[in-house]
Amino acid sequence: GTPSPPPSPTVDPAVWPPAGAEPVAVDGVYERFAAAGFVYGPAFQGLTAVWRHGTDICAEARLPGEQQPDAVRYGLHPALLDSVLHSLAFGVLDDSEQDWLPFTWTGVRLHAVGASALRLRMTPTARNAVALTVTDPTGRPVASARSLVLRPVTPDRVHAAARGVGHG
Repeated sequence: GTPSPPPSPTVDPAVWPPAGAEPVAVDGVYERFAAAGFVYGPAFQGLTAVWRHGTDICAEARLPGEQQPDAVRYGLHPALLDSVLHSLAFGVLDDSEQDWLPFTWTGVRLHAVGASALRLRMTPTARNAVALTVTDPTGRPVASARSLVLRPVTPDRVHAAARGVGHG
């Protein structure tokens, strides 16, 4: 069996980024996604910062200015949630060379509505799963998920899906 990674440090949600977190460069991440077949429109390009903190990934995302008024129409704006989850690209799971996509959500709770900016803490819980804690920029809870199971994806699968290959 694979040894368990060391536990991530305890975090005070009022301290952001978490003490001891190491910043990760996010420049060019959307160009990298496009080269791999994942092309995102402007509303979905909101990831602004990522940090590693122990085995966790911490991230921030913000809706573009023209999208911010729409945030109140949603429990959690889908483009904002998608943007903050783009931090999956920074290797929260052991196989950091593998790309992962969200697959199955468990224990999801919405604590507040209308956020136009988010902070995310993603903690590995299994080989292919993470727990999520989502807050607003002041540290107040917005959402949480006990588990988000991820599925591996390759550029070949993305390109095949885009062409309709394998769909009958």
